[in-house]
Amino acid sequence: MNILSRRTFLIGTGLAFPVVAVKRSFLTAEAQDVATGLAGRVAEVLPGAVTVDVKHEGGRSSRHRVVVASSSRISRGTDGPVSDLSSFLVGEELAAEGEWQGSTLVAASVGSTFEAVHALLTGLDDQTRVASTDAGPLSVEQLKTGPGRIGRYELAIGDHLDGLIWSTPTSPLAQLVLAVRANI
Repeated sequence: MNILSRRTFLIGTGLAFPVVAVKRSFLTAEAQDVATGLAGRVAEVLPGAVTVDVKHEGGRSSRHRVVVASSSRISRGTDGPVSDLSSFLVGEELAAEGEWQGSTLVAASVGSTFEAVHALLTGLDDQTRVASTDAGPLSVEQLKTGPGRIGRYELAIGDHLDGLIWSTPTSPLAQLVLAVRANI
């Protein structure tokens, strides 16, 4: 499945995002049949719902409608908790967990997906808040600080970083939202 459990993520990072998903390999067709959720790209934002394109192993894809239950937790990228699905954008990747009703997922939780990154910091532009890394340029504008994590003012050229990046269709750069110095 494409969802990392919140408990596992919190233990590893100490980050308190209400919903957390990390991109992984595609769902197999068998996993989709028994899955309690999905991960994919927003194809359409509708009143009270989104449609999500899910890629499966072997190149097959499917489109599913996602609606939220009344007590759902919804979190979008660096915005954190949001009130409804209208905050998501076409082209944005999300993960949702809940109960299937036909091809519609009634979600108990919905959140943006984050991608794990390991990078060597090779340059930093304080004016544009862009870090040059061997993994490509990353925006550090939204880098979250906290115990065990480093903020953008603590970054140093030569740092080896383990972190999470978030990509949105409105920005050409992935945003580094969490980073720790890697043990090399």
